[in-house]
Amino acid sequence: MSKKIATNLNFNKNQAENLVLHSLSTDPSNPVEGQIYWNSGSKKTPYVYDGTHWLPMVQPSSNRLNTQTGSSYTLALTDAGKIVAMSNASNPITLTIPTNASVPFAIGEQIDFLQMDSKQISFSVASGVTLYSKDENVKTAKKGSGATLVKVDTNTWYLIGDLVEEFSL
Repeated sequence: MSKKIATNLNFNKNQAENLVLHSLSTDPSNPVEGQIYWNSGSKKTPYVYDGTHWLPMVQPSSNRLNTQTGSSYTLALTDAGKIVAMSNASNPITLTIPTNASVPFAIGEQIDFLQMDSKQISFSVASGVTLYSKDENVKTAKKGSGATLVKVDTNTWYLIGDLVEEFSL
């Protein structure tokens, strides 16, 4: 049974004990900035509303690895703060960075990548996204190479890591 409270509660710097977040399988409609809820669907993550988008709160450390085995992958909001380990024995892998309108990562968000076999990871962008990297290198070098994407503005990312221009043996 729930009881509606029509005013703010001042805890006077005291803790709220045994508090459980509102559990929903989809984002609440008509949110207000600072609102939080527990996504009880497949995400199993708390979310906070920043005034524009629902953003995942801290990811549990045991759930940091996202293994991808296809020849292409587009980043998802659930990749925030994770290591995307990419492996495809037959084909090079294309990783696409989507626009902020389709996947609203927070500015400052960081995503790590690991090349798990001989096929390189090639970083590409959706139309309207800008990617900067040293010497415009956008491919991982070889098996065991790592890279990191850092979002610095709405549709602007920096790519750093063990990168090359062309495939090298």
